[in-house]
Order: sequence, then C-alpha cells, then structure tokens
Amino acid sequence: MRTRQEERGRLLVPAFAATALATQLACGVVTEGIGRCGAYTDTPGTARITVVEAAPADQSNCTNDPVRVLFDFTPADADLVASRAARDVQLTIGSGQNPPRAWVTASGLTIGSEHPAIRSDQPVGPCKPVVLKLTDVDGAAGLSACY
Repeated sequence: MRTRQEERGRLLVPAFAATALATQLACGVVTEGIGRCGAYTDTPGTARITVVEAAPADQSNCTNDPVRVLFDFTPADADLVASRAARDVQLTIGSGQNPPRAWVTASGLTIGSEHPAIRSDQPVGPCKPVVLKLTDVDGAAGLSACY
C-alpha cells in the first residue's frame, strides 16, 4: 500500500490508477505490482506536449493559475507505435488536478517540447489498465505549487 506522500508526488493521467512505475529503458519490461495492483508491462517512449491552455473551470484544478496540458505518447520501439501510441493525453498531478502554470513553465512543458515517458499496461488485475508518466518532471513539486 502506498503512503500519502508517494501518492502526492506522482504525475498522473486522469481516470488512470496510480502505480509505481519503473524507468527501465527496454521495451516490454514487466514490473512487479505495488500493493493490490498486478504486474504492468512498461513501454518507454516520448511525450510531445501539444496543448498548454487555461484549464476549464469544470475540471479538477489547482488553485494557483491552473492549466490544461495535453501530450501525445510515441513508443521508442517503432513496432509498438500502432498498438501503444496515445494522443491527447491530459497531464495531471496529485489526485488528478490540472497543474499550476508556474510549475508547467518551470518544468519546460511547452508546446512542442519532448519528454521521456513510460506507458504501463496491465492486461488483468484490479487497477486501471493503462498509466502514462513523464519521467523528467517532479510531480511532488507541482503538487506543492498547486496551493
């Protein structure tokens, strides 16, 4: 079971369960599950930021100038592009909030910027089947800047 501190420091995609993600560089690496989640298969790749805009008021938002950030994920392994690429993925922090603009800017999350990322798939088990995570940004700092 994760501690509250571990949950708060995670950068998540909304509607996807939180899980600890390994940052292995090989494709198809199976990582052990944490707590009640089963094993995930990790696919490294690149996230390209496509949208940074004012966050819609009807979404879960940080209190400090929240922005909506979208990215496209492309697997590093060209053979997995058709099955594991993802478009218009919304980047969130904490328990699904849109992050604060100052943190997004400080993290270099600008339209067109590219960031190393991991896509984790869990075909069976109690947790959500797909989690995407940018590995070069500090989600805990984003959450701290949120309030």
